[in-house]
Amino acid sequence: MLVFRDVIDSDGNVCESLPLRAEVTKGRHARVIFLNGRLRREAERHRR
Repeated sequence: MLVFRDVIDSDGNVCESLPLRAEVTKGRHARVIFLNGRLRREAERHRR
């Protein structure tokens, strides 16, 4: 399960990319996804 704290880095900023653990992907392979600008802005709004 993906949770909001997965998109926040250790400094409290919204990440540009997100490493997905193998257990949360359909193919059971770990990968990195990049968050587009709109999603990052919405996450930033939600964080406040």
